[in-house]
Amino acid sequence: MSTGIVLSLPLDKAGVGSAVNDTTREVGGAVGIAVLGSILNAQYRSGISSLITRFPAEVAAVARDGVSALAGLVAATPKGSDAAKAVAPLFEQAKHSFVDGMHTGLRVSAGVVFVVAVIVARWYPSGQLRPSGMAPHD
Repeated sequence: MSTGIVLSLPLDKAGVGSAVNDTTREVGGAVGIAVLGSILNAQYRSGISSLITRFPAEVAAVARDGVSALAGLVAATPKGSDAAKAVAPLFEQAKHSFVDGMHTGLRVSAGVVFVVAVIVARWYPSGQLRPSGMAPHD
């Protein structure tokens, strides 16, 4: 796509086309990460919300921070203790909620890729693109 964008412009505008292409790629990446991160976060928090109400506020806050923060808490809790046994179901649910969030985010990503592929297949020009003013290859 980048080559197609740059080659569709006159040579004196190729630098501008490249800059615009890079900018749209960066913005698209940032927006994509924000959207997918929001989906994952919403799914994770939804998955643990019913379980965290059974725990003290400090443990609930750690669980809301993410599965890695909760893993740190589990690692710091002495093995076999009552606290470790109490937190184990929350940690298991947090891991499952995180994976569910990843699955949802990846499904959304796949859907977006499919839609974009259909759009490109329908409207992207076919044939060899070349800078304007250049003769076709013989």
